[in-house]
Amino acid sequence: MAAAPIPIHIKLVAFVFMWHEVANCFGHGADAAFSLTLVLFLGAAVVRLFRIELAGMGSPLTAAFLTRGALWLVIYLWLAPGFLRSFPASIIFAAVVCLTFAGAWARDCFFVWLQDIDGQWFRDRSETIVSLAMGAVAMGFISSVAWGSILPMLGYVLLPGLPLSCGWLARTPEAQWRWDATFGSEEMFHDVGASDEV
Repeated sequence: MAAAPIPIHIKLVAFVFMWHEVANCFGHGADAAFSLTLVLFLGAAVVRLFRIELAGMGSPLTAAFLTRGALWLVIYLWLAPGFLRSFPASIIFAAVVCLTFAGAWARDCFFVWLQDIDGQWFRDRSETIVSLAMGAVAMGFISSVAWGSILPMLGYVLLPGLPLSCGWLARTPEAQWRWDATFGSEEMFHDVGASDEV
């Protein structure tokens, strides 16, 4: 099923936000930042069309891997510190593969965990959830002070996040929900006269 189109007002808000962040992050004037933001949005549209065409010709998972891999490479070349670039490409590739497997493992754990939570679980941990949200806001503020933009912070989050998301997409766990096969025991069905063939 095709994804729903993004409303135009959301696109406009995202464009203005990105325009502001590009101007602050790269130190360009308003006109240059506008042109660069426009190029970025047009590039994203081309990549999205490429992904749709690739998904139509083959596997959607392959399209997701290729587009996310290309984005990861751009972010790596932009933000990776010098000591990280000093490692051989084989070590970097092995680390990315490990993160991908970690993402697949995380999805398995998530579906197991999902069976045992309810609204009370979130209420019992509301302070932790609020603390995490406030921590994310604080990290955005620190990034704005240090770099003048939150784009570098987002880039550092995406460096491990993109390989993790690839592993998450690649794994399709078979969750056994707690209400599966719990309608009664074999003895109970025999007591009410149910046939063994049922």
